[in-house]
Amino acid sequence: MNILVLAWNFPPALGGMEVVAARLVAGLQALGHKSHVIARFGPDVSEDTSVERPTKPGLLRYQLFSLSRGLRAMRQTQRPDLILCPGIVNAPVAWVLSRCFKRPYVLLAHGSDVSYGGWAYRLCMRFLFKGAARVPANSNNTRDLLLAIGCDAQRIPVIHPGVDSAAYGPRELQKHRDIRGRLGWGDRPVVLTSGRLVRRKGVLECVTQVIPALKSRYPDILYVVVGDEPTASLVHRERLLVRVQEQAEAAGLASNVYLAGRASDAALRDMYYAADVFLLGAMQTPGDVEGFGIVFLEAALAELPAVTTRTGGIPDAVADGISGVLCDPEDWPALSDAVLTLLEDRERRDVLGKGARQRALDTFSWTTITSQYEACMLDLVGERA
Repeated sequence: MNILVLAWNFPPALGGMEVVAARLVAGLQALGHKSHVIARFGPDVSEDTSVERPTKPGLLRYQLFSLSRGLRAMRQTQRPDLILCPGIVNAPVAWVLSRCFKRPYVLLAHGSDVSYGGWAYRLCMRFLFKGAARVPANSNNTRDLLLAIGCDAQRIPVIHPGVDSAAYGPRELQKHRDIRGRLGWGDRPVVLTSGRLVRRKGVLECVTQVIPALKSRYPDILYVVVGDEPTASLVHRERLLVRVQEQAEAAGLASNVYLAGRASDAALRDMYYAADVFLLGAMQTPGDVEGFGIVFLEAALAELPAVTTRTGGIPDAVADGISGVLCDPEDWPALSDAVLTLLEDRERRDVLGKGARQRALDTFSWTTITSQYEACMLDLVGERA
């Protein structure tokens, strides 16, 4: 296939959609498919001839740039077979190109892009999703959201995000201890959260509701939060970093809560290996939903069991009793008890950790996930022919 990729959500920007876009493009190229990416502005990016970017930042500038470059790509002798949009930001331009040049577009759905917004956004969103030839959903919950707005069930395959399994080896006790020593964590019980600091992830609530309960049993408990505020997000405006820090100090948890900020892939991987339990108190926030959660798969590969909630696409990412523990959203006592149980029961923690890693390897490797996307698009191209 010859694929035109319109990708506002593309590295070096950070986030789950950016990871999916980059890995999908690389995976399709490795399978022999040609792709031309029109991505957002990015400073200090490598010179990749398959990726075009505007010379200045800005959403409107990007939309105009992607339209002009997309028109040029469509006028070439070897016209792209289809247009791929890793996120809905690119869908308006994809719709125009699709109608002008009779080429289908594939629009990935991530969860919040279906549930977010006021009436004007939702009107446009429905139109663009329903106009796509295929709408791969990142979870069964996202598929249900798409069905609720009238998308054709036959056009909605569920294709989960993948994870780079080659980057993670099995957990080793000595490695666990060495990393802890280097990080200065010693023998303290460590609970870890990673991801962008957005309201729906419940980091603030974990600090005020869960960590005090853990501290009553383990006075030296350490809650590590890896991630920065979504300053480049078009949706999330609330800034939580200062509020989390203030709440930790007000609750007497200044020595128990460590806000690590943005971390490199290697640094985050070390912290997964060094932690004891992965915690994400995701909440049911109006207009914003946890579509899946790639961080659960990363933690799983490091044999780190998860304690989280049954909301959005999380039940697709975490199998209750196999790779972690699922609780009801905002049931903070249940989340606290689940974390305490795993901290106290090393054997149970190890069983869930190994189960999490095996499930990630079997189900969510990028080789498997890319093949599913390839089959979806080949089916579409063959259907059109």
